[in-house]
Amino acid sequence: MDRVDAMRAFVQVVDCLSFTQAADHLHLATGTVSRFIHGLEKQTNVRLLNRTTRNVSPTEEGRAYYDACVRVLEQIDSMNEDAANAGRTPEGRIKVGLSAAIAKGVLIPALPELLEKFPKLNVEMTISDGQFNLAKEAVDCTLRIGEIRENSVIAREVGRTAPIMCASPSYLARYGEPRTLAELGRHVAVAGARNDGTGLKAWEVGIAGNVAPVTMQSRVMVNDTDSFISCALSGLGIISGYRFALQPYLEDGSLREILQSIPAATTPVSIVYYPNRYMPNKLRVFIDWFKDVFRRAIVDTEQSRFILPARREPASSANTPGPARPASRMSGC
Repeated sequence: MDRVDAMRAFVQVVDCLSFTQAADHLHLATGTVSRFIHGLEKQTNVRLLNRTTRNVSPTEEGRAYYDACVRVLEQIDSMNEDAANAGRTPEGRIKVGLSAAIAKGVLIPALPELLEKFPKLNVEMTISDGQFNLAKEAVDCTLRIGEIRENSVIAREVGRTAPIMCASPSYLARYGEPRTLAELGRHVAVAGARNDGTGLKAWEVGIAGNVAPVTMQSRVMVNDTDSFISCALSGLGIISGYRFALQPYLEDGSLREILQSIPAATTPVSIVYYPNRYMPNKLRVFIDWFKDVFRRAIVDTEQSRFILPARREPASSANTPGPARPASRMSGC
């Protein structure tokens, strides 16, 4: 048994919590993966995994062994990558998981420059507004908006963004424009539905670092970004989304931003990927490129509320207090 291959199989099983999915990801037979794990347990004289007919999970000893394997494999792969990538241009396919808003508003418009610079590099985009599982969905990296809580991944912040609230001129003509959060609660919202089966996305606002619910009426619910925006364009209610998704509609006047006088609370935008063992040269190049693309998007969109990670907003004067803009979690874009 090759010890390194067995360690890779063990790490993949823990990542996927499945022998079958781990075998598929490694392009091995399930029986081969099972023999690898059995061999490791025999060598270590420790049970590394809890197994039932439906579930697989690491034991306490298995979790410690997993962490050690990750560190060893990172070192091995880093050495191999450094040797293999010396003087080599990236090539092959990179699979990226991202939301429709980031794909349309940031990535796709800049993609021609990447493909022209690296003619042997191909990009596959998996579009979903839900959270991606890197191992189960076999993506090289994901682009996420929001805090990253997983401990087994690397999250590289590329910038920050804040949601804005918009409505169509026809909606505002009919219902009026809300000027305060109290008035906002009397308006109609387009509801965003979670695509993970858990139901409605709660409409919550961030004020001075605290999250508070805002009760709004809603007669329409969607779980697709394009449909979410179309509902707003049709005057069905107020929506909350990110400027890079809504900017074209703001520029042509089909949507109008509301509550502009309230400062916006920001959210991190990150590239998420596994440690070095899953980062070949093509992924390293893509990550560096996208970080630059996102920073340029910040500079180019002067009226947006993107903020660079390195920047710090000046402290508010005691004479000019003000609440944070509602940071809606009901956003569909």
